[in-house]
Amino acid sequence: MKRPFEILAPKPSKYHTSHHDHKNYLERLININESSPRRARLALEVMGPPIAYSLSRITGIDLRILTLLLAYSITIGSVMTPIGNPQNMLIATESAIKAPLITFIKYLLIPTIINLLITPLLMIKLFKIENRRIEVGLVPQELIRDRRDAYVGALALIIVILLLFINDLMSLLGLYHIRYIGFIPFIVAAGAYLFTERPREIIKNVDWGTIIFFITMFITMKAVWDTGVLYKPLNVLAPLDSDNIFARVFQITTVSIVFSQFLSNVPFTKIFIEYLKTFKDENFLTAQDWIALAMSSTIAGNLTLFGAASNIIILEALESRYGKTISSIDFVKLGILITAVNILVYTPFIVIIR
Repeated sequence: MKRPFEILAPKPSKYHTSHHDHKNYLERLININESSPRRARLALEVMGPPIAYSLSRITGIDLRILTLLLAYSITIGSVMTPIGNPQNMLIATESAIKAPLITFIKYLLIPTIINLLITPLLMIKLFKIENRRIEVGLVPQELIRDRRDAYVGALALIIVILLLFINDLMSLLGLYHIRYIGFIPFIVAAGAYLFTERPREIIKNVDWGTIIFFITMFITMKAVWDTGVLYKPLNVLAPLDSDNIFARVFQITTVSIVFSQFLSNVPFTKIFIEYLKTFKDENFLTAQDWIALAMSSTIAGNLTLFGAASNIIILEALESRYGKTISSIDFVKLGILITAVNILVYTPFIVIIR
């Protein structure tokens, strides 16, 4: 395979305190995404490029290669929980999945970890990154400016995860539970807001543009679905008329990968959920069908730049801050292989586990 980028020679560092190798840096970059709740994922999309830039300066590896790894790892890391990304949250709240947090982890935890290990190894081989020692200077950890708000935020995140887990257990036991799990992080966030030191500043810094974007996007997608223009092609490509779970997973995965490149993964997921709701027999759809949708609509972001909004956010940061870019062709060259490997790893777990 022809390498789209040329590896830059390592640049010496002024400060020498410890030894690491290139593999450790690549694995560290990808492992920060193993558990990525939706808000943390957005933070990684914004903060990830500076991390990739720092590692590029230290290791001498082309910044574009590390940025590609960042994009792939954020996508893969967000697959395994219902709060990992917007499309997973849509599926968790609008499907008939019982105990969504436990169900997602049951099917997706192990293959996600495997993919997070395989992806950097593939890139090391493809770009022929040498496993040689380098000397780096360690920078002291940046101090937290507001410890109270940091503790409140961390505690709120822990509480959200615990409440989601408890809610799933109550669902499995047939006890009273919250059906629309989106209320759980909303209530916890509202409570955490009361204990912050600068509430007005927090409200001011909310990304209202993104919120409005998602609201209008969902309204638009519902309008598109109501026109009926997408029902026929979806019904032809994914009739889901087989009792064979492998056939259904294959159909859902194929449609998700293809349509997400044109609609992006979140809008496609919203439309496909509406399509699945047209099946009169709710018991016909299994957890595996919904998990296949979550997996494939997310992994579709690894195929092309336009498959996921996170890719565009990362690329914009790369261009505006560091004057470098990644062409659509270069992304697809590597994305085809990464996406294929990811799907091959996920599919057996989704099909076999009951």
